[in-house]
Formats: sequence, structure tokens, C-alpha cells
Amino acid sequence: MKLSPLRLGALIAFIAIVYFAAAELGLSLASAHTNVTPVWPPTGIAIASLLIFGWRVWPAIFIGALAANLRTHVPIPTACGIAFGNTLEGLLAIFLLNRGGR
Repeated sequence: MKLSPLRLGALIAFIAIVYFAAAELGLSLASAHTNVTPVWPPTGIAIASLLIFGWRVWPAIFIGALAANLRTHVPIPTACGIAFGNTLEGLLAIFLLNRGGR
């Protein structure tokens, strides 16, 4: 599916907002620390988005994860590292699924 740059930007913004909302839900379940939770629903959002729309929506995962982690009052480099890891887990899952895990 070929999207214009404007539509792709809107799609990325939408996915980032949905990811952020799912992250807020997950973080609301945190008990010991504000950014450690036993459940992380955004992983499903990331994998589904990447499966449906392809690799090009990875910035949405990073933006949503960064926004959610900045709200937990961790230092900016730490929030960036966590967002990078959240993005990488979705990309790795898609890579493994596309490699033959279906």
C-alpha cells in the first residue's frame, strides 16, 4: 500500500497516540516504580502496526514510547534508551515473523 507523505505522517501520528494511550494504561498498573509494570500492552500495538503497515511506521513506536517514558520522570537519555528498546522489540518480532515464524 503506497501512501503519500502526508498520509504516512498522519498514520504515524495516529499510531503514536494509540501506542501512548496503551502505554499509559500499562503504566497505570505499575506498583513498585512508575516505569516498571507487569503488563505492557503497547507491544501488541507495535507488532500489529508493523505487521499491517510495514517497517515504515517504526517512528510511531519510538515517538509513542518516548512520550510515555518522559512522563515517568526518568532522565531523557534513559527515556530514549527505553524507547529505542521498545521500538527494537517490535522490529525484531516482525523480522522473525517474516523470516518464517508464521
